[in-house]
Amino acid sequence: MRGIALVLTTVAVMAAQAARAEPPTFAQALTFEGVEFSREETGELKARALLTSVTLCEFAKYSASDPAQQRPGPRLLVMRFARKLSAEQVQQVFRGVVDGRQGFSSAELESFLGFLPAVTTGAVVHFRSDVAGSLAVFAGTTVVGSVAAPELAAAVWAGLAGDSDGPGGGAE
Repeated sequence: MRGIALVLTTVAVMAAQAARAEPPTFAQALTFEGVEFSREETGELKARALLTSVTLCEFAKYSASDPAQQRPGPRLLVMRFARKLSAEQVQQVFRGVVDGRQGFSSAELESFLGFLPAVTTGAVVHFRSDVAGSLAVFAGTTVVGSVAAPELAAAVWAGLAGDSDGPGGGAE
């Protein structure tokens, strides 16, 4: 009997540690579609639940330098979802991200939202904007669609506040 209790206690402790395990961190640098990106910041998107909040996803914002020009190069947003969400729920998340921001049309927003996929727990979605302001949505590494909307791309980027003030920082 004592042996069974010890085994059950060990299993309970291991299960508790697994539940508290930190998700994989976002890399400082990554290559996406042949372009080198450096991490600028990380953060989480949360939703309010009854008496608490729940994490919807973690994100990392990356940028690539454009040495030929004096402006920033392409940007990459990587989102890792902590729970299963329907496409409509993901759309609602992004409506909240760009809420109150201006400069893009309703048609541009609706086009972008139409590309957002339903996600499962652990799914990764990439959003890449280029120097011309085109915003592309990738399910994993497969392009779902893109919209030419520089102000919308800027609104998505600005609407996600991370956990750091500068390059390489961020809570993980």
